[in-house]
Amino acid sequence: MRPLPDNLSALLQNELQPGELLLWSGQPRVRWFAGCSTVVDATIGLLMTIGLSAVWLIYLMPDCHELATQKASFILPVFVLLGLFFVSSPLRVHRRARRTVYAITSRRAIIFKPKFFGRHTPLSFSSDVLDEIYCDEKSNSNGHGNLILAHVAMRNKYAPLRPLGFFDIPDVRNVERILLQMRDENLRASNTKS
Repeated sequence: MRPLPDNLSALLQNELQPGELLLWSGQPRVRWFAGCSTVVDATIGLLMTIGLSAVWLIYLMPDCHELATQKASFILPVFVLLGLFFVSSPLRVHRRARRTVYAITSRRAIIFKPKFFGRHTPLSFSSDVLDEIYCDEKSNSNGHGNLILAHVAMRNKYAPLRPLGFFDIPDVRNVERILLQMRDENLRASNTKS
C-alpha cells in the first residue's frame, strides 16, 4: 500500500484522539473510469456538447429568424456547459478518489470525504455501531474490493439505502480482519467494564 500524501496524513493525525492508535489507513484505487456511471456521464456529456453545439451553429446561421437566434444564444450555452460538466465526470471522480482517506484506529473506523474548497468531513464509526460489516471482494481484482460499514437512508424515503464504507481498497480481506479484530476487542473491553 502506498503512503498517504503529507496533507492527508496530517489531516488524519489531527483527527486522532489522545491514546488512539492508527491501525490501518488507505485510499480507494484511483482509476480514470471508476465505474459505469462515469462512462455514461461522459458519453451523455459528449453527445450533449457536440449535438447542442451543432444545433447552436445552425441557429446562428444568417437566414434564421432573429428571435430564434437570440433564444439560441442564451439557452444553448447553458446546455453546452451542462454537457461539459458531464464530460468532466471522470476527472471529478478521479480527483475525489485521490482526496478520500479511510482509516481504522484502535477505537473506530473513519472516512474522510472531500468537500468543496479542499475541506474534509470526517465520518466516524465506533465499534458499537459496526455490527453488520460486509466485505465485497471483486473477482479478478487482485484483492481489491469494498468494505461496507453501514447503510443510510436517502432523503427520498422510497430510494434504496446508500452504503457507506471503504470502497475499492486493496487487500480488502486483510482490512476486514483488522476492522473485525478492533471491533471485537473494543466490545470485549466494554463488556468487562459493565
